[in-house]
Amino acid sequence: MKLSTSLLLIGFLHVSAAASSQKVTVTVRNAPLTEIFKAIQRQSGYIVFYNNELMQRTVPVTYSGRAVPVREVLEQVLEPQGLKFAIEDKTIFLLAMPRVYPVAPVEAQFLTVAGRVTDRGGNALAGVSVKSKARTAVRRPMKTASSR
Repeated sequence: MKLSTSLLLIGFLHVSAAASSQKVTVTVRNAPLTEIFKAIQRQSGYIVFYNNELMQRTVPVTYSGRAVPVREVLEQVLEPQGLKFAIEDKTIFLLAMPRVYPVAPVEAQFLTVAGRVTDRGGNALAGVSVKSKARTAVRRPMKTASSR
């Protein structure tokens, strides 16, 4: 009983590993990505889902590979196009990579608050600090000057 269970488990793992490392041979010259997808579909049985708008923004590719895993082919041809993919069972989903915009470093700006804190009689109060009552987050650090 234990032996048959072990053999079944090994068999399932082998089938799973073979499916995830499906290899294809693709050679295209200055062709649209859809030609690569057709070759992958013919040789591996994977189905490729994509948005036509994504394909209109791509440029033709040149690729040559013999017995290359499907995942590797997709990584090499999609990444330069700004696309990524997800594989689930025998389906490949194409997605646009999120755009990353460079952000210039922001130098901290200080706001100098100067003045005198007094009581109702006009007498200066010693050891008083000033705090912002802003309900939103303070966008810049505040630096206070000493009382005059």
